[in-house]
Amino acid sequence: MAHDNGANRCELTRDELLELKKADREELNAMSANDAQAAVESVLHPRQWQIENREQLSWPGDLADDG
Repeated sequence: MAHDNGANRCELTRDELLELKKADREELNAMSANDAQAAVESVLHPRQWQIENREQLSWPGDLADDG
């Protein structure tokens, strides 16, 4: 479940997304139940998220945009 979440990521095709999903499932299935649960929770828990580029959080028309 180690994906590139950097600012230079590109759009993935549906097939590429399915391949990533398949790889993630295989990786999770190879783990113990406790390790798999911890891995999933680390992704889902907002306190574990890291913002590498604050510009990724805004876009034109964003309600938080003062402009």
